[in-house]
Amino acid sequence: AAMVDTIADEPVTVILSKNGFIRSRAGHGIDRAMLTWKDGDGELAVIETRTVHPVILLDAAGRTYSVRPVDLPGGKGDGVPASSLVDLQHGQVVAMLSGPVETKILLATSAGVGFIGRLGDMVSRQKAGKAYMTGEEGVELLPPTPIPAGAAWIAALAEEPRLLLFPIDEMKELAGGKGVILMVL
Repeated sequence: AAMVDTIADEPVTVILSKNGFIRSRAGHGIDRAMLTWKDGDGELAVIETRTVHPVILLDAAGRTYSVRPVDLPGGKGDGVPASSLVDLQHGQVVAMLSGPVETKILLATSAGVGFIGRLGDMVSRQKAGKAYMTGEEGVELLPPTPIPAGAAWIAALAEEPRLLLFPIDEMKELAGGKGVILMVL
């Protein structure tokens, strides 16, 4: 008979360091000031999620990797390198997301393109992840942003400085890819 892996649905906080060490703590509302880091390291992301939700790691090239909160080390340690859980294709992890699979995420690059994606479309069963957001060489992935319920507008800011506001329903929803032009730079 096939083994079915059942995971208790519990609150968990997932912690990722700038140097790519990942760990978890049971519960929410942890005191971030009490978190310890290895010398020369620090916080990249601290996300309150649930044990049943996927944790998505993104690399600089827009590739996504999935880990399960239950597979992350807990306790008081520094965690394990994310590279020991997934086969990073482009060096460093630059962002981490987690939540229900229907969570909508705003993704954009330094080239002024982007789209709204769903967390579920970022999940990959492959250790090598999946090419999710593609872009030209030298283009940076901006920090992905979960879209709050009831959000009506998107603001795009260029270095010039120039600010563009537009209704969220004008933004394309895609399952991945390059995205659409948000602002001509």
